Amino acid sequence: MRTESRKQRVIGAVAIGVGIVAATVFVAALIFAGVHIWASLRPVTEADVVGAWVSEEDPSESLVLHSDGTAAAVDLQSRGMEVGSGTGRWSLVGGAVLLVIDDGRNTPGAEFLAERSGFTLLLADYIGHPDEGERRFLMRDDG
Repeated sequence: MRTESRKQRVIGAVAIGVGIVAATVFVAALIFAGVHIWASLRPVTEADVVGAWVSEEDPSESLVLHSDGTAAAVDLQSRGMEVGSGTGRWSLVGGAVLLVIDDGRNTPGAEFLAERSGFTLLLADYIGHPDEGERRFLMRDDG
């Protein structure tokens, strides 16, 4: 009789432990999901886009946005047109990075939409209409 009672206590303690672990994992998943959603919905700021960016398709195509509003581009394209290489100015307007390169050729400016994918920020370029055209991405260059 005494052994059964001890066995029941051990089973009860294990069940409580498993329940605590399951509840902890559930709460952690809810917190992670909430942080992930918040990160995706948080408006993009100038501080978010400052830094070096490189084309996902062509690593030689790059863009550096400086905190003072200046920029440097190498072999940059936007909307299927060559923007080129050089220095210029950028600004963030309504979630879009607007860029003008001073290359002496009167090259049209570029526009990249700053898009969040969870914790990752991408600069998106559309060839054609944003809803129907091809999307290209500049990704943060951490290397």
